[in-house]
Amino acid sequence: MFITKLESEGTGDWEFGSLFAIAVAPDGSVYITDDNNIRKFRSNGALITKWGEAGASAGQFDLATGIAVASDGSVYVSDMLNNRIQKFLPEK
Repeated sequence: MFITKLESEGTGDWEFGSLFAIAVAPDGSVYITDDNNIRKFRSNGALITKWGEAGASAGQFDLATGIAVASDGSVYVSDMLNNRIQKFLPEK
């Protein structure tokens, strides 16, 4: 597992507006929710991907406040102000 500091607000890999939740996947990757987007990191701290933006459509969020990763790699994100939970299928 990597150890690093969370940086200040901004758009860099390790810069967050409002950090809400962290989940660790079965493969050791780490997911972090930040306001309206999700970031996925390798276990060594390298950014794999980032997705989401403000809105109410599929893949958009209005306060992504919780996250969980199922044993099959599916990702569930609670979207607080849109009153829903979104499911994202694992990457193949």
